[in-house]
Amino acid sequence: MAKVTKQGSMSLIILLVLIPWISGYGMYQDRIPNGKKIPHPCDSSQLWPGVGHQNTQGGGARNPFGLDFAANGHKWDATLCRKDSDGDGRTNGEELGDPNCVWTAGAGTQDTTAFSHPGVCEPYNSPECMGRNTWDVCQKLNFECDAINQPDVKNITIRLPETPVPAVETTYICVIVDLPTDGDYHIIAETPLIDNTNVMHHIVMSGCHDSAETKSTPYLCGMEAGLDVKCGDLIGGWALGGNGACYPPEAGIRIGSRGYKRVKMELHWNNPERRSDYTDQSGMVFYYTSNLRQYDLGTFVVGQMSLTVPPTGGHVTFGARCGSACTSELLEHNIMIEAVNLHMHYLGYSAKLDHFRNGQLVQTLGEDVVYQYDTPVNHILSPPVEFRPGDEFKLSCTFKPSTNGQFVFYGEDTAAEMCFGFINYYPKQNWTSCVDYADIPMCEMQRQLANQQPITLKDCDVSGFFTALGILQHAAKANVTGPPVNPNVTGEQVLWGNITYDPARVLSIWRHMLGLKNACVPGATVCTPTCFAAVYALKASDPCFTGDMYYFLTQYMSRWWGLSELLGGTTYEAIATCDLSALYAAMATTTSAPSPQSSTPVQISGTQRATPAGLLGLIMALSTLVLNRG
Repeated sequence: MAKVTKQGSMSLIILLVLIPWISGYGMYQDRIPNGKKIPHPCDSSQLWPGVGHQNTQGGGARNPFGLDFAANGHKWDATLCRKDSDGDGRTNGEELGDPNCVWTAGAGTQDTTAFSHPGVCEPYNSPECMGRNTWDVCQKLNFECDAINQPDVKNITIRLPETPVPAVETTYICVIVDLPTDGDYHIIAETPLIDNTNVMHHIVMSGCHDSAETKSTPYLCGMEAGLDVKCGDLIGGWALGGNGACYPPEAGIRIGSRGYKRVKMELHWNNPERRSDYTDQSGMVFYYTSNLRQYDLGTFVVGQMSLTVPPTGGHVTFGARCGSACTSELLEHNIMIEAVNLHMHYLGYSAKLDHFRNGQLVQTLGEDVVYQYDTPVNHILSPPVEFRPGDEFKLSCTFKPSTNGQFVFYGEDTAAEMCFGFINYYPKQNWTSCVDYADIPMCEMQRQLANQQPITLKDCDVSGFFTALGILQHAAKANVTGPPVNPNVTGEQVLWGNITYDPARVLSIWRHMLGLKNACVPGATVCTPTCFAAVYALKASDPCFTGDMYYFLTQYMSRWWGLSELLGGTTYEAIATCDLSALYAAMATTTSAPSPQSSTPVQISGTQRATPAGLLGLIMALSTLVLNRG
């Protein structure tokens, strides 16, 4: 069961925010003497767990010792021991308590603690060291928020029970727990409670609607943040390099009798060593008050979910635009933006979010000229920036080429990529996202769905397409082996209530999916000519299978519509392999993708297009409407 603890303002909450944690690979601490006992040069009562990094918590840019440690193969030996990485006149061994360079990994510690930091020239404020330490050594050490010390402020701790970490690289685990409902409250701050620093990657806290059920026992959930229809409102979280959030004095997140009554906590574990002996009981602390602030605080997401980062060439930039038509429809009145956070993964090079009005730049809301995944920057806007209906957001994300020889796509793993801008604003309104998939504006689908209109994107009749898929799903679940509809009937026919369909379209999709099943080997990592031809036949069969819609829909059918029986188990993997085959062939020849007739088998491994999660959330809402009418 998840642990939920409530406390008054007099509790020793300061102990929580002083708990150190690291990002990246905590295992490296065990590869140097006294690696978990490095004193902070600016405050000897605290430690510097990210020994090889400029950030005390680890991750991001390396300090001089971290550069030398990496160049030495991430191992401690006499060469690294005798080196003076930070140039302060003491060897790394002398600073770490191994002056004779005799320590070996697994041998315990040489001393009770290290004497000083091997990557920071000390004394850090001496004339000799001022030019050597090229970053702010005495960066803010602790979370600071005066508001949480007020007598009316309480806190609630939401954390996992001690839970085994699976021996796989990426795991998402969730709980849904109750929030206080004995009154009306505002959350005014949050801090992380990080237990296992070797695996913790990020936490997402989502507010739930009243219909959501409590699930206090941890369960595997995948990356559901923003997708869960009942718990889809982002209200907080933690990422590598963060130490908490203190909300502006005029706004807070509403919980209790007139707000969120439950919260979903989603944790991402990153276990690159695939160790089976790890456990974790991380979580978050919310600080809340009955002394309500003037406004409710909300979070809004702008993003691009069609990313293809090549393994060669220079930097590549992707953009997303939340245009005036969308904001005019989604926004009821002006809002005030108080903070922006930009998010990519390890190939991220730079990112920027701009605010436009009437085609003119108002200001840049946030820019990471040099993006560091492990040290995210929270761009605080003081004073807050007014954003009006009809204004526009423009987001750009620039990526470095991949280094593993393979394309990298959008996805939930750290080895995949993302491009998002998270915006804190007030007063809260009923909108959560404005994302693109390539040049397809998902807000247009949101608008049509909200207005109960037939949904059309580009040349794709989305409503009709998903009605056809609904028929195929019902047929598959009913074990229908022949045509799912009468092939002799033509024209639109009433199916469920007022839902109509085109039998010819249903049969066409069904036949081409059977063609994929017969031509492609399930789970294959080689694209054969017959499978390649079947994939291209599918692309030519329906307007919804062209362009960027195709890449989404083929994955959606496999993962969410229960059509695996019709597709033949893992046939989708073979489809994705052929898509990648065309992509690599196009890159190699700098021409368009090869035709099926000229295609030769291509071996592909390790990389696939990832399902565009935000688009899934929108289509799930549409599919729910369709199926509920059946």
